[in-house]
Amino acid sequence: MRRTAWIAGIAVVACALPAHAGHVLYLEPCSPDGCVVTPGTTDARTGTTDLIKHPAALTPWRYGATSWSEVVACVRRVMAPFDVQVTDVDPGAAEHLEVIVAGAPTQLGQPAGVGGVADIRCTGIGACSPFQPNALAFVFADTWNGNVIQTCASAAQQIAHTWALDHVIDPGDPMSALRATQDIPRFKDQQACGGDCVDGYSQFGLTCTGAAHTCLGTGAATQDEVQILTATLGASTVAVPDVTLVAPHDGAAPPGFAIEVACPGDAAVVDIAIDGEAVAELGTPPYVAMASPALAAGAHTITATCTSGGTGSVGRTITVGAACTADTDCAAGGLCDGDACVAGTNVDGGLGTRCKTSADCQSQLCASQGYGDMYCVLECAPVDGSCPAGFACMGEGATAACWAADPGGCNAAGRGGEPCLALAWFFGLGVNKRRSRTTRPTR
Repeated sequence: MRRTAWIAGIAVVACALPAHAGHVLYLEPCSPDGCVVTPGTTDARTGTTDLIKHPAALTPWRYGATSWSEVVACVRRVMAPFDVQVTDVDPGAAEHLEVIVAGAPTQLGQPAGVGGVADIRCTGIGACSPFQPNALAFVFADTWNGNVIQTCASAAQQIAHTWALDHVIDPGDPMSALRATQDIPRFKDQQACGGDCVDGYSQFGLTCTGAAHTCLGTGAATQDEVQILTATLGASTVAVPDVTLVAPHDGAAPPGFAIEVACPGDAAVVDIAIDGEAVAELGTPPYVAMASPALAAGAHTITATCTSGGTGSVGRTITVGAACTADTDCAAGGLCDGDACVAGTNVDGGLGTRCKTSADCQSQLCASQGYGDMYCVLECAPVDGSCPAGFACMGEGATAACWAADPGGCNAAGRGGEPCLALAWFFGLGVNKRRSRTTRPTR
């Protein structure tokens, strides 16, 4: 038995069939001459679908090569945590999943305004096939009028319906039926199903309470999308990209500083944030963004996340200060660190002053050389060793810091001629071993 319903521009079909799958997801723009699909058992390899009763012709994607490349990159990013290869190169007769992104809903016999259609195969609530071999879903490009994020989200949603995921309320999730954000969507766990209710019922006739309803696939109020897709598809096997924060360097930076990120891969997407707030989303190199000139003076944390098959991230804490070329360009008690002023030893919480926690320091970095008192420090790069006059860059990697020439009897040459290599970083009451990290997400 098959039932078709639509809401908020999305149509879904439910029926009972077995499931299994491969891990190639082909996005088909039907360029340059359009696509013809025929009725029959759904099979992406042959272009047949059980969603129609007569052959149907879909007009090609007509919003340009650049927008299309952005759609593909977006879908790759949404699928990055899972063992799915997203491509727009036709796999031909090889097993694959497919989303046709083209044409208008009326060309496939759907009402105007529908954004996409796909099979979701169930024998009852909570009894759905987790995966369909050679699934073929549709996104109607003309409904989204070339909007990259909406098209991307719809493509992810339609193929995920074939993995038994229902609609959810969260507008930042690709399974949302009512999208109100232009951020790239992400699958998440503990997602409340709903947002597709009309007259008190969901698309599949489940009773709604407000905007929420039971999830068709799980039979519960929520669906753990990341766990479900990881179990069904497997976790990504793509190597984590070696993302590097090229600029700003460790230490201080002037207002309006440049943020430059290096990330390998032809389809990399880079997200840059300061103190957790998004600054830029960059889809093509060079990956460079500018911090706001109005960013307040003091310590700030920059994070850069690169998605190129896998996903890696890196973080760095810097101190924003007035631009300078010498200490005399800085306010009283200030020191020039490269091209930006930082508070010096004559200022509360300044570089080289004693501290107990990071909150005592304007740099938000309180450190010990392994004995005695702790001091406010700045991160530095051992390669160039840049520090304000009277300070030296000591340590290695994530523990390298600018230390006063004689903080409590130890200097760049070390106490009694021995180098001071044991550094401990204190943040509040905990110890931060490293703020720079490269990880695969577990969303």
